[in-house]
Amino acid sequence: MMIYGDNKNFISFILIIIFCNLFFGNAFHNLGFFGLPLNEIILLFSLIKIGFFKSFKNLVKYNQLNIFFIYIFFGALYILYNSLINGIWAIRDGLFIIDSLYLLIGYSIFNTFDEIKKLIKFFKIIVVFSILYIFIFLLKSEIEFISPVITTYSGNKTSLFFNFFSIKFTFIFSAFISFFLKDNSNKIKSLLLLFFLIFAAFIFFQSRMTYLSVIFCFLYIYIINEIKLRDVIFGITLVTLILLLVSFFQVEIKGRFGFFNIKFFYQHFLTLFSPFFDIGIDKSEFKGQLGSVSDRLGWWKSVLYSSTNDIKSFFIGSGFGKPLINFYSSSLNIPAREPHNSFLTIIGRIGFFGLFIWFIFHYKIYLNILNLIKENYNDKDIISVVLIINCYLIIIIVSSLGDSMFQFPCFAIPFYFFSGILFKIHYLKFNNSIIKS
Repeated sequence: MMIYGDNKNFISFILIIIFCNLFFGNAFHNLGFFGLPLNEIILLFSLIKIGFFKSFKNLVKYNQLNIFFIYIFFGALYILYNSLINGIWAIRDGLFIIDSLYLLIGYSIFNTFDEIKKLIKFFKIIVVFSILYIFIFLLKSEIEFISPVITTYSGNKTSLFFNFFSIKFTFIFSAFISFFLKDNSNKIKSLLLLFFLIFAAFIFFQSRMTYLSVIFCFLYIYIINEIKLRDVIFGITLVTLILLLVSFFQVEIKGRFGFFNIKFFYQHFLTLFSPFFDIGIDKSEFKGQLGSVSDRLGWWKSVLYSSTNDIKSFFIGSGFGKPLINFYSSSLNIPAREPHNSFLTIIGRIGFFGLFIWFIFHYKIYLNILNLIKENYNDKDIISVVLIINCYLIIIIVSSLGDSMFQFPCFAIPFYFFSGILFKIHYLKFNNSIIKS
């Protein structure tokens, strides 16, 4: 695949954009010029640079990904139609389809295994900055003034560098990066860093989706035999011991909702199951969390009802440009547009027909991953890249059950970019096998 100009500089430029999405989150995906988001400007520039049609043809041909073409074609036509009716918000609501084209960027900019192996350095940088961001979070009130303030397209104002919107998931991602890049000669140190970053995400951001993401990532690395049960037990014991010491010495660690201790962690985790079981939770202390669960269930029911109310909505959804839920998230009377569940957003926007296409498309992504995991590679770095990327994809898919992950470019863009890299690994592996035979 030919890339014009200096390919090394182009790869570095795109990796900087991925880095900014991972760390600057909500503010970065609202950064733009003349109403056009920067991420999409860069996407357009990159598609021209790689040769869009040639690259797309190559991707579809060698990876049996015809469904991707159908998904993009259907989505683009539907977004264009709705934009003529509802204006620019139709395009904003349809970014989860547009941003999937970053898959093509990830697929096209790497030409060799040696270029892909250099991602190891990029992943190490992510870990280093994640550790740095722990201290930044602790000092946020003192240093926030140095960051530019971004006004989002919905009217909110947020710090560009210190909004921490995406950091909780970046911490989890970094934890598992550190695990796969571990030093086998110092296993205890590697496990401590793994649980340290996970613990930081739990303490500071107090998000139920991080709990679920961690559980599924551990299941993943256990199933592929990358971790032993005793190591998991060691980590859980260590975290529990720290929580007990925090409670015993009455150390106050302020997080997003309240002071973090073993009681908070235990009961906050149980709120995951509160819609399904009557469990013992301090309803006075966790009123906000229980209320948010109730709100989300109401939104989900509303979207499902609207999507089955008529034939058009059932098959192709309500389209783009209007909020899916009737909820206002701030005193500024700004509507929350999505129901905090990516799968229901997809149903609401493009219906069950669209969901079917989306599902087949993403099934192809995960089928490719399974095939890559089964392959025998002589190169440890390529194996590490495959396993690390899969952890990120797991984090996004699992968290989509309770957050609109694919509707936020700061999550969707790395997801599809990394997916494209996996397809390129498959392509290079296939071609090398043909040459050797």
